[in-house]
Amino acid sequence: MTKHSASLALRNAGRLYKSLRMKPKSKHLNKEQLDYIAQHYPNESNAEIAEALGLSKWTIKSRAEKHGWRKSKEFIVRQCREVAIKGGYGKRINTPESYAKREATLKKQYDIDKMRIRWGMLPAQKGRHYTSEPRARLFQRNRLERLGYIVDKENLIAYYTPETKRAPRIEKVPRGQKIGSIRGWYDFAPLESK
Repeated sequence: MTKHSASLALRNAGRLYKSLRMKPKSKHLNKEQLDYIAQHYPNESNAEIAEALGLSKWTIKSRAEKHGWRKSKEFIVRQCREVAIKGGYGKRINTPESYAKREATLKKQYDIDKMRIRWGMLPAQKGRHYTSEPRARLFQRNRLERLGYIVDKENLIAYYTPETKRAPRIEKVPRGQKIGSIRGWYDFAPLESK
């Protein structure tokens, strides 16, 4: 088989493959169906039109896009009002029950975050800050504890042991000063074993 005949065979195989591929069926709508869609599309939902014609609502939408039909302003306003009344699409209907449920959820999350802070972890809610301790110091304390330091929160001293994975860049910044992006929140000292 020559190089030319091999490329010709590949080209013919490609044509055969393209001809055998399944193509999506297109719905051929007759004139009456198109007229019905054109007349009712501006003021009725796609689901209602589709049900009347026995088609899918996606067919109605694609035909409307193809022909450039648009929903009327009155229909859009009416739909938005219905959705707002039902409470869909992110619209919240505020009732005493919904307020109570929201309040309970926030209280539960607040309690969880307070507990996380007590354990020396960061709060789960990033937007809320439940402590008078600066957020940057919280981050640094959490990092130091993960490295193995023993942090005295009241005296702002971080103790290290031989097993501690030391952080020399943080340790060299004196407390109350800032070098580059690192602020010195703690004094560092070796933990004296008794």
